Formats: sequence, C-alpha cells, structure tokens
Amino acid sequence: MWVERLTAIGQSSFIRFGSAPRADRDALKDTSHAGADVVPIPVRDVDGAKDFFTQQVGVHLDHDVRPGEAMRVVQMTPSGSACSIVIGEGLPLGEPGSVKGVQLVVEDLDAVRSELAGRDVAISEVQQMGPEGTPGSRYCFFEDPDGNMWAVQEYKRP
Repeated sequence: MWVERLTAIGQSSFIRFGSAPRADRDALKDTSHAGADVVPIPVRDVDGAKDFFTQQVGVHLDHDVRPGEAMRVVQMTPSGSACSIVIGEGLPLGEPGSVKGVQLVVEDLDAVRSELAGRDVAISEVQQMGPEGTPGSRYCFFEDPDGNMWAVQEYKRP
C-alpha cells in the first residue's frame, strides 16, 4: 500500500491511504500495476455518515449524486489520497457495521489522534501492536456511526 509523507496537523491533508497517487499512474505503463481506488462502506444513514466523514474525520466530499431514483452515490477522499470512500443508497455494499479493519495511514499518530478526538470522534488510546520502534506498529481505532471499525496506523517513512 502506498503511503505519502504527511503534512502537519491543522492543514487539510492529515490522512492518506491508497495505491499510487493519481498523477503518477500514467508512469505505470505495465498493466499489472492496479490500485485499489475505492473502499465501499455500508451505512444506514447516508447523510449522517457523510457528515461524520467530512466534518469530523476531515475527508473531502468529491460528489453526492443520484444517478437514478433508487440510487445515491457519495464519494469522499482524504486530501491527497488516491483512495476514496464510497457510501450510498441502492448500492450492493453489504450490511452496515460489517466492515472491519480499513486502515488510515498517518505519519504522526499522536497528533492525528488528538485532532480526531478534538472533532468529537470517539477514538481509542494509542496502542503499541509490536516491538517498540517497529515501523507500522502503533495504532488507534474508531468506529463510524454505523459500527464499521477503522484503524489509524502510524507509519513514518525512513
């Protein structure tokens, strides 16, 4: 999974996750390189989930469209990320609350955790999941309003 160096907290781009950045994709001429660009998240209340992700978690709303009477697609992307979150109505996304373990990768977990807690996200304390100092071994967790479980992983690039 691709991880980009993150900007300081307080700026809009504090959560990044996904495959290669969109601008770099043209350089990937080999068709065996494919990115996971959308994470579908099943929710009961689309408006409530949209508000949670855009206002509390801080992701950018790309679009909120109704391609048909029975369908609504809301796509949101963390600033600078190549991977988006999609919620909606009339989409085969599964049962609300059934998604566990989507990871948001950040460089400064303590700062991001503090920022999310300050935005009223009920987030766990930081947990050390491996030997101290091991890259990628610090996490904290939160649930969205529907009970989907999210992990926030600290990964500092060398």
